Amino acid sequence: MRREGGAGSMARLLLTALLLAAHPLAGLGQEGPFTPPTLADLGFRYASPGGFFEIVLSGRLDLEGYVPADDPAWIIPDTRSFSAGRVSVFSDLFVGRHLYGLAEIRADRGEAPTDQAVQVRVEQAFLRYQPWLGRAVHVQAGVFVSPFGGYAQRHHSTADPFIRPPLFHEHPTMVSARLLPRGNDGFIDWKLRPAFFRPVGTPIVWGIPYQAGVMIFGSLSRLHARAALMNSAPSSEPSEWGLDLQQRRKFSSVLHLDYEWTAELRTGISYNQGPYLEESAVSSAANAAISINGYDQKTLGFEATFARGRTEIRSELLLDWWEVPRVDDVPRETAYYAEGKLKLIPGLYAALRYGAIDFNRIARSDGTLEPWDYDVRRWQLGAGYQFGRNTGVQAEYAITRTSGPVDPRDNLASLRLWWEF
Repeated sequence: MRREGGAGSMARLLLTALLLAAHPLAGLGQEGPFTPPTLADLGFRYASPGGFFEIVLSGRLDLEGYVPADDPAWIIPDTRSFSAGRVSVFSDLFVGRHLYGLAEIRADRGEAPTDQAVQVRVEQAFLRYQPWLGRAVHVQAGVFVSPFGGYAQRHHSTADPFIRPPLFHEHPTMVSARLLPRGNDGFIDWKLRPAFFRPVGTPIVWGIPYQAGVMIFGSLSRLHARAALMNSAPSSEPSEWGLDLQQRRKFSSVLHLDYEWTAELRTGISYNQGPYLEESAVSSAANAAISINGYDQKTLGFEATFARGRTEIRSELLLDWWEVPRVDDVPRETAYYAEGKLKLIPGLYAALRYGAIDFNRIARSDGTLEPWDYDVRRWQLGAGYQFGRNTGVQAEYAITRTSGPVDPRDNLASLRLWWEF
């Protein structure tokens, strides 16, 4: 009965999208009667006399539907159709000429959408200080989106033509932040029991992390840089993102540089190093001697963006190393994606993304070398249509293949209606 209800919700969402796409007032990406107002249009802002203090409200509504296959799709645990909405309300705060703040209140069905009750939380809240006017140097502290890599900075925006993130943001590896292996042999054999170990595995980057930390960033001509100390690694789960003044884990260090070679070409490099184990991993007597600060995740990332005319091309390459307790070798993986977006007509686009993760070989006790996880590939096919300046629809189908003896049926169809208000 519940599966039928989920499929019914998805069918209604699909029907709504089709009706909106066929709406006679939905101009091809132009302003028109269909375009709904924003909070700014309705006057939801406050400015003190003289303009020293100002608050501006805005928001985004996403109505999403998912049709999984027979196996869980990465960090999405459901195997039946369901719908999941997301509402974010942003409050931009301006105090004088040097201080800026942002708070986002979000209501959804989880950081990884599932068929569960709606939760409301503060997704991000930070203050940003600009010491010198006219100089692009800023200091930021609070809870905010991860400064590592290139994708997190453009998610849930018109710069992202897909619904789900790239593969390495979602595919759990056999490294776990909660379970510790007994040695090389046991760790290598975890991949033979994916039903148990995959759900507690750790992606290279867990979805889109919103972590507590402090960051300094700025620009010098065409060079842009940011450096941050975050309270957890990019692979950490949502339960680890919040501010904890008593946490025992050391902060993760993040550095990002990018350079605008021309108006069309931009390249960047990121580096992260920090502990990834959770407190629960060392809570038992058998693991009491293991320090959560003694085992780091180290990730080096490269990115490139090229845009000309109706075409946009983006790519990222990650080299990721794990220090795993009781494992003598260093498990590592190479992950990458390349995507292209083509604007077909005003408001309408098609997109294609290919992603992959390749795992290295480590030694068993008898010296035999074997991969510690199965290589994985994913194709994401996407399309979207923007009705007006602030509304649109997106569709995506993701095909994932794993090199192991059993390839999970974990393809995923997704649909999204969005409205920025």
